[in-house]
Formats: sequence, C-alpha cells, structure tokens
Amino acid sequence: MKPLALLLAAIALQAEAPIPRMKESTVVVVVEDAKGGGNGSGFVIGDRLVVTNWHVCCPSEQAQVAILKDGKDRIKARVLWQAKAKDLAVLETDAPLGKPKVQFSVRAQLRDAQAVWAIGYPGASNRKSSSSGVFTSTITQGVISKFFQSAAGEQMSAERLIQTTAAANPGNSGGPLFDDCGRVIGINTAKALVRVVTADGREERVPLADGINWAIEAQELLDQLTVLKIPFDVASSRCGPAEASPSATSVPAWMLAAQAGTVVLALAAIGLAARRVKREQDRKTASLHRPVVHPTLLGINGYYLGQKIPFDAKPLVFGRDGQSAQLVFPAEMTDISKRHCQIRFDPLSTKFWLEDLGSSNGTFLASGKPCRPGQPQQLSTGDRFYLASPANTFEVG
Repeated sequence: MKPLALLLAAIALQAEAPIPRMKESTVVVVVEDAKGGGNGSGFVIGDRLVVTNWHVCCPSEQAQVAILKDGKDRIKARVLWQAKAKDLAVLETDAPLGKPKVQFSVRAQLRDAQAVWAIGYPGASNRKSSSSGVFTSTITQGVISKFFQSAAGEQMSAERLIQTTAAANPGNSGGPLFDDCGRVIGINTAKALVRVVTADGREERVPLADGINWAIEAQELLDQLTVLKIPFDVASSRCGPAEASPSATSVPAWMLAAQAGTVVLALAAIGLAARRVKREQDRKTASLHRPVVHPTLLGINGYYLGQKIPFDAKPLVFGRDGQSAQLVFPAEMTDISKRHCQIRFDPLSTKFWLEDLGSSNGTFLASGKPCRPGQPQQLSTGDRFYLASPANTFEVG
C-alpha cells in the first residue's frame, strides 16, 4: 500500500465509532423465580454463549433464565458454568443469538486513567422509559481509577478488580466494561452502596460514595474459558489513538494526521531496513546451501500475549527477577517465581528443551503434566507450555 493510502486508511480507522458494535454485543439477562425475579446484563462470547455475574443468574437453583434479543425475542438459556467465588457465570442459549461476540483486552494493555465505557440495562433508567425504551441499553463513560486485588473475606472474591468512575447501577451487573476500541476489559459487578432503613421501615440501598464502581478484570474470565476450552479473541496491542472512538478523544484531526504520517514514514524506513536484512540473509543462505532456521517463542495469553520472542544461542529465562531473567514479569504477578523456568533451542536437532528452575507454582506442558525441576523436557514445533496456570501460556515454533 502506498504511503498516501496508508495515511488515509489510518485517518478513516480513527473515525470509526465502536459504540454501535459495543451495544450490539450487550444483552438483557432475565431471571424469573418464586420471588418474581429481575434482570441484569450480559455480553456475547459465542453464537450461543453469554457471560454475566453469578449473582444475576444463579443464586436460586429453581430460577428460569432467558436472554432478550433486541428487546423482544426471549431465548431460553441454561447455566453452562458458574463460580460464586468469582461472581461469574457462562450461559448457553437454546438458539443462536446472531450477535457479534466481543474481543478482549488484558491487564498488560491497560493503564491508569484510561477512558472506559459501561453498557448495560440498569433498572432505575427503565422507570422513566416508555415500553419501547425499557430494553434500550444505557451507556456511561468514565476512567480507570485503579487496579487492585480484593481483600480476604470480602463478598467479591475475584482476585483481580478494576475500580472505575463509569457509573454502574443495579441492572448493570454482568454487563461489559469496554475500552475506547470496543474491547471488553472487565465485567461490571458492583458499586459502593450501603443498606439503610427509611422512615416508613423500608430497607433501601443508597450510594456510599460517588464515582466508585467495580468490575472484575477480564483475565479472571479468560482463565476459566481456557479451562472450559471456549475460544476467545484477545487484542494483540493496546488501544491507541488510531483505534479509539472520536467521541472519547479530544486530539485534533491535524495532530492525528501528523501522527499517522509519522507512522507511515517509520513503517517505510522499517520496510527498507527489513528488505536489506532479508537480502543479506538470502545471500548467506544461498552460499551455505542450507535453510535458515528462525526459532521463536509466541505468547498465547497472559502478560506476553501476542508477542513473538526470537531465540539465540543462550537459554531464555522466565521470572520476576530483572537481573537474571530475559522474559521479566511484573512484581505483582507473585504466582510467577523470580527465576521460574528456562527454555533453549538445539539447532542440530531443531528441538526445544524446557526446564523448571525450582519454581513455587510449577511449569507445565499443555496436557497439564508438570516439569520436574532440573530435568529438561523436550518440545517440538507447535508444542505449548504454561507457567503456574494456563493464564500464562506460550508456544514454540
């Protein structure tokens, strides 16, 4: 593609608003039980699969669950998987939903003060709506206030949570929290409420503080989908200016064009350098009359998701110790040891050798078989392994 075409494509991408797509993937979860039931929110992860909160669908074993499609068609659903401790559930519908499934962003792609959008069906909004507007989703915008882990003994026992200023109210529970690019970063679950007794003896929930809302980090769900073998799509990069909605940014168009032009020039320079390197490699290959082998390590999910890491003559060491590890994990990822494991490539046999370095939580093959410390395990092209849990999976190739 020519530089001018690349520039125009980058600006066009900037103009695409993700709000309609985000709304299309968000659904109403209706629950009916002996007490009358209620409704919450959810989002589509497959043609017949919906994610919501456990407290929306599952506290009553006798409850009947359904998904409202476009506010009119009611499709029965059953609970495929649930976890009270995580406040998460996956529902399977009796018929296809015909709605787009969401894409996810993970913690490594997020940052403090990043703009976010909460979409759902809060009951308070419906009280002022006509019958035609009851099942129209509500959109609120805010920013990420902080990332944190829930305290022991708290009602929400999901380990990884996001605090946000995007308003969430009863009925929003189970709905998606999006970034500016329309990718799900969390599952809305609660806001800061307190129970009070009114003058006439009724019990009500009122806000304890303004602008404090919580969402379960998307990685909590992705860990379980991996175990359930439910496929999902994770973005390979951060949500940047070229992907964000124009309604969520105040960057002037001229600046976006300048940024896009800079990117085009940089890509052109990189392309020229890459072609020179390739010509040199081709020359060396022809002179040696043997193929050039380029072993790589691919991050399947977790902190190194989507990254390709090349091998050299030395082993690659994984861990939280930046002095001794080449693939360094954040200090807060305590399930990864300081020196967790290492992998090396043998160019003669074209095999990979994986070795656990005495980690606390273990190194495992894709089958779940643990690697014994100090005993290298042979891997072939396409084999996968993970550190501590399937949330940190890699593939050799």
